[in-house]
Amino acid sequence: MSDLARIKRNVAKMVDMGAPESEVDQYIASEGVTVEDVRNAPAQSGGVMQTVTDFASRANDELFAGWGDEYRAGLKSVLPEFMGGTGKPYSENIEAERARQRRIQTERPALDVAARTTGLGAQLATGAGIVSGGQRAMSGTAAAMPQTIAQALTPSA
Repeated sequence: MSDLARIKRNVAKMVDMGAPESEVDQYIASEGVTVEDVRNAPAQSGGVMQTVTDFASRANDELFAGWGDEYRAGLKSVLPEFMGGTGKPYSENIEAERARQRRIQTERPALDVAARTTGLGAQLATGAGIVSGGQRAMSGTAAAMPQTIAQALTPSA
């Protein structure tokens, strides 16, 4: 009998990393289960490290005034793999980051609220709230910065 909880965690990781649907389906089939089996399996925590990673990710989003996903996507576009880079373009990384956010919000709403509250508290305690107010005022320019940096640092083909 297959371990549906493990398979579901692996599928979540694949989605977070931006794997194409065909690769996810192929992985599920290789485990001898169907997409419906995985979909209907009860959601379970991915362990302590997954909890810490999810918490840090959502707190970081709030700390950076909701732009943490953009910064992570930009960094993942330019960093080497051993430092957490993906070697994928910004557009793929941002979609993966946003899928991760949706997964956390859906599967772990209490953790999401606690992490975002912590991030907001850190923002206010460090005075970053003043900075984020200025960033929000320049939202078009500031939101485009991570993508622009990633594009500038990515070698052209």
